[in-house]
Amino acid sequence: MTEQGREPVRPTLNPALRAFWAQPARNRVLYGGRSSSKSWDAAGFAVYLAANYCVRFLCARQFQNRIAESVHTLLKLQIARFGLSDEFHVTQTAIRHRHTGSEFLFYGLWRHIDEIKSLEAIDICWIEEAHNLTAEQWEVLEPTLRGEGSQFWIIFNPRLASDFVYRRFVTQTPPRTVRRRINYDENPFLSRTIRRVIDAKRVENAEDYAHIYLGEPREDDDSVIIRRAWVRAAIDAHRRLGLEAVGARRVGFDVADSGGDLNAAVVAHGFLCVGVEEWKAAEDELLKSAGRVHGLARDFGAREHGAEIIYDSIGVGAFAGSHFQALNAELGAAVAWCGLVAYNLKPSSLKNWRAALATSPAGGTRAKIAFTGDSTTMDAGAGSAGPTWQTGAFNRSVSAFLADLFDRAGIQTAHDGQVYTNGVPMTGLAGVTDYNPKITFENTGWALQGRMFQNSSITDKIAYTPAKASDSILVGYHARSSGGGAFVIYDNGTISGASVDTTSGTEAILTATRSRTASINPWQVARVSGASVGIPFMEAYHSTNTKISILNGAVYGSASGTWMENSTPLLRQNMWDAWQPNLIFLNIGINDKNTNVPVETFKANVRAIVAKYKSLNSDVVLVRHHPFNSNYPSVDGVYAQAYYDLASDLDLPLIDLSARFSSLASAQATDYYNDFIHLKGKGYYDIAMSYWQLASPQ
Repeated sequence: MTEQGREPVRPTLNPALRAFWAQPARNRVLYGGRSSSKSWDAAGFAVYLAANYCVRFLCARQFQNRIAESVHTLLKLQIARFGLSDEFHVTQTAIRHRHTGSEFLFYGLWRHIDEIKSLEAIDICWIEEAHNLTAEQWEVLEPTLRGEGSQFWIIFNPRLASDFVYRRFVTQTPPRTVRRRINYDENPFLSRTIRRVIDAKRVENAEDYAHIYLGEPREDDDSVIIRRAWVRAAIDAHRRLGLEAVGARRVGFDVADSGGDLNAAVVAHGFLCVGVEEWKAAEDELLKSAGRVHGLARDFGAREHGAEIIYDSIGVGAFAGSHFQALNAELGAAVAWCGLVAYNLKPSSLKNWRAALATSPAGGTRAKIAFTGDSTTMDAGAGSAGPTWQTGAFNRSVSAFLADLFDRAGIQTAHDGQVYTNGVPMTGLAGVTDYNPKITFENTGWALQGRMFQNSSITDKIAYTPAKASDSILVGYHARSSGGGAFVIYDNGTISGASVDTTSGTEAILTATRSRTASINPWQVARVSGASVGIPFMEAYHSTNTKISILNGAVYGSASGTWMENSTPLLRQNMWDAWQPNLIFLNIGINDKNTNVPVETFKANVRAIVAKYKSLNSDVVLVRHHPFNSNYPSVDGVYAQAYYDLASDLDLPLIDLSARFSSLASAQATDYYNDFIHLKGKGYYDIAMSYWQLASPQ
């Protein structure tokens, strides 16, 4: 109908688009908001061409269950509007011009993409509602139009900025493409009715108005996890907030080969991403890609402190490490690298740990990390002498390296507290000091018994001298139903607070806390009376500076069944009741596999251990041990699968050290291993890096 009092006008196209249709192009991209005349004008121009030239049109859209859902109706309206009904033969499924031979074909892409691929002599492919077009469909469509002068008309209202068609034709417009954005304010045919609707939307919701009528793409839809708006807000946020990048320099490398995936490298300094690269590699070009990443690390690291490469070492990336080693040797470089193998890591993983880290330190609380494992978690092999090379091993331990990584990131960490459950084959008390020089003994009244330090004779002192200034100490003690004793805590030789009676009427591990003015002076514990005093652990920290504490509770020679026994209140499943860690790295299984424990028994034990730890509100990371020379290699496969089954069933992140270490060249393996099962300091540093990559706030 026509508006009252308005004279009918001669049919015409939108003059604002005259230059768009006249300019030669392979791709004509017309996009913008609703009510802007895009499809209406395309239909009119198509009718003009069909009436004057012999043109074969393919009219396509993503979904077309009925012909009425196509542009068939638009074309019929424009044919009638221009008074050309006698010239066209219009059926329910096709439109043809009686004299020029032009024809219009109508297809839905979703169901008929293979048929479209075989169509011949298409001059113009008009894709309506093209926001739904996929990259795979475009790969079929583009070579289908092979004739000289053939072209695509790509018409759409933008939906998401991440949609393929928006990225392909608007964000990065290809050559021989005419791109035109048009909105309702350039539509001379717009009625007053729809203008009132548009004005109302502008007042009601400015964001919806911009999307619907101004053709602004939305950043995200409701299904996304990481919204583009958040990513945009993060770009240069450090400048707006006045923050300087601190921490490690890293190059993350996601490895790909000749498949559909791209290689990717991300260069980061602490919390700040400073560069991203993507590239496609042909088959057997891992060395070339590794060289590119190695160059990034050298360039970035040369500016200051060096950059480490962290790469995906599963599958095609398994041998990247040996290439980095060869490049270091060839170029005289010292680029560090390590493979990250983490399975089942989700945005929801480690939520308790993240929450603790975000609020620490507050009122003396620390975010706490605990280790549960065997002699390889105790860092046997890292020292210089003694049984299993324990002498000096503490300073080359996973806990020491992990604490150093946090410290270098500006997060003060305490790690030199001792858990006396290890059952290490040390040579008396002197062996304990050899292992951890921060612990010394006044005389010989203390002994390693029952997985803790026991004193049943004299009032000797255990001295603990932390490496960093501390103002607080937490001492765990064995509370006994009977036969206990009393002990006192000293601050550098001066008694601090009242004595602690360990006879409590129940069997448990309890704690006593003392505080002082911060210093690096030693703390001491001494039995003063009673039958016996047992001290399982001590932890010194600074109540306002220490953000993270780490305790290593590994037991030499332990298997999964070891942690099921409840012969003492500290050891086994109850080990961490008193300390309440936020994050536990559970690295057991070497001794299960090496003694041929049935895999179902191993899995049942791990399930029980994890259930106990989760009852403490602790996050748990399951760790598959590093490769070793097993006594029973025939069970390697079923044990490997067991870790992945447990991680999936229990919803745990899994660090696969076997996969991580599998890329070691033989020369590098010599640097990592002390014997057939225990590692050197370099190997334990690599494990610490894998833990850091999960626990780090960056």
